[in-house]
Amino acid sequence: MHLLDTVRTIAVFAKNDILYDAAVLNLLKVGKLDVVDRKRIDEILEEQEFGRSGFVDEKTAVEVGKLLGAHLIAFVEEVESKKDIEISGYFSKVSVKIIEVQTGRILYSAVAEGISSAETKEESLRDACKSAFHPLVKKFSSQP
Repeated sequence: MHLLDTVRTIAVFAKNDILYDAAVLNLLKVGKLDVVDRKRIDEILEEQEFGRSGFVDEKTAVEVGKLLGAHLIAFVEEVESKKDIEISGYFSKVSVKIIEVQTGRILYSAVAEGISSAETKEESLRDACKSAFHPLVKKFSSQP
């Protein structure tokens, strides 16, 4: 039995709203994942006095995941973003890691790049996030 043979709950940890929203959008495309609402994650962080002053590390996130009843944790982080003169836009690199809460086992890991011809980096972050999740979406979204 594969981990995604049944519906699983996943909590997403990202430093900014753009990466969080892009990750949620892509994870929902998988079709076998229920995503924990960010507001609920923030409530647990405050209740447990982890605070939002810094990014939650993997150990803390696993504890929060257990409190949320999540089976999986997705970490999405901006590795690099810079304005690129050659493309008259932005280049971004994003890292994604999905961990099983119960065992701490890494189930998925990817690093991907994105570009944007826009004046802001948001589109390049979305593009990189989409690319990072693409193999996972492709593999599981086609299942009945």
